[in-house]
Order: sequence, then structure tokens, then C-alpha cells
Amino acid sequence: MPMPPYTTKAGIRIGIAYQRYQRPAMDGDAYRLQRALLADDKELREARAERRLTAAMAVMLAAVVTALAAGWI
Repeated sequence: MPMPPYTTKAGIRIGIAYQRYQRPAMDGDAYRLQRALLADDKELREARAERRLTAAMAVMLAAVVTALAAGWI
């Protein structure tokens, strides 16, 4: 079967405005929104706890590096 647009013998072009289905692309915000709408409270609490732990570890790492650079340790 020929792909659109198809031109008939009479010169009529069928399917000239046809566009292939494009899979929607989701960015990070769309994933977070979908997760918030579909996840239960336990999953959200675990995700928040993981983000807090990551932030705390980054702060501690920065504090240790600063202390080493200043000669306190």
C-alpha cells in the first residue's frame, strides 16, 4: 500500500495532510506529575526521604572539603 499522499489518476491527492503518529515525549516535569498522580503516599515519602538524604550528604561533603581546605582537620 503506498504511503500518503496518494495521487489518483484524476490528479486528486489523497492524504496530503497525513502525519505519522508520533509518540509523545515526556520530560522530567511530566514524569514527576504522572508519578504524583499515580503513586501512593508510601512511594512519595520514600522518594522525599531519598532526596533529603542526598541533599544532606552533599552538605556534609561540602563541609568536610571546606574544613580540609581551611586546615581545620
